[in-house]
Amino acid sequence: MNPNIKDHASAGGHAKATTVAAQELARLRAADLGDLRLHDTADAQRLLARATDLTMRGDMTPSRASAIAKTVAEWARIENLRLDQERIKVAERRIGELEAELKQARTARAVA
Repeated sequence: MNPNIKDHASAGGHAKATTVAAQELARLRAADLGDLRLHDTADAQRLLARATDLTMRGDMTPSRASAIAKTVAEWARIENLRLDQERIKVAERRIGELEAELKQARTARAVA
C-alpha cells in the first residue's frame, strides 16, 4: 500500500495526476533531458524528441515518455488557450474602434 495515500485520497484524480506528473518531471531532470521548461513549440518538440531517443535506447521507460507526452500536450492546450485569449483581445479592441467610427459617422450624417 502506498504510504502517501492519505495525501492523494481527498485530492481527487486530477490533483493526484498533477502530483504524479510533477514527480515524473522531477525524476526526468536526472535522466539527462536538459532544460525541461517549455517556452515555445521548439522546446516542446525538443523535449519530445529527447524523450523518444532515450526511450528507444532503453534509458527511459515508456511510461515516463508517456508522462512527458501528456505534459507537453497539456502545455500545448494551455498555450493555445493563451493565444486564443490574445486574439480575442485584439478583436475586442478592433470592434471598439469600429463602433467608435460608426458612431462618429452617424453623428456626422445627423449634423449634415
